[in-house]
Amino acid sequence: MAKHIGQEAAGLFYSVGVTESPIETILFEEFMRSKLFTLIKDGDEPQGEGMFLYPQKEMPPYRPDFYIEAIGYGLSPKVWPPKFKTALIIECDGKEFHSSEEQIQKDAARDKFFAEKNIKTMRYGGAEIYQASGQIVHGIYNELLRRLNAGAKYEPVV
Repeated sequence: MAKHIGQEAAGLFYSVGVTESPIETILFEEFMRSKLFTLIKDGDEPQGEGMFLYPQKEMPPYRPDFYIEAIGYGLSPKVWPPKFKTALIIECDGKEFHSSEEQIQKDAARDKFFAEKNIKTMRYGGAEIYQASGQIVHGIYNELLRRLNAGAKYEPVV
């Protein structure tokens, strides 16, 4: 099991609004520890190619736990600017808030909203995050690479 930050540091992430739950904090620190993603504040624009992480991005009518935008060349020749963009929504689903029939229906509607814009939602439960946060982050990275290499495009949500 990965070593996680202490409660004091986790409280700092909560107080500045980066994360809203312990499982989000664990996944956030794993994203940062991996050095595969660049943290972007809501309202800022990424520069160049890479994988850009937006925690709690406002995407009306929703605010996903994490929005990740990947910009790159895929398998095409490297001619500026990068040719492909893809994105994922990452949701940390604690059992307490995501197990009722009503919440399951709300989650499905939310997933459909993003799917219509070619943005895949990946959902992870608390137990998964506690036990395998590093594997989850690397799986997310590989999914973004797969989508870039396939020439994925999406409709940006403002």
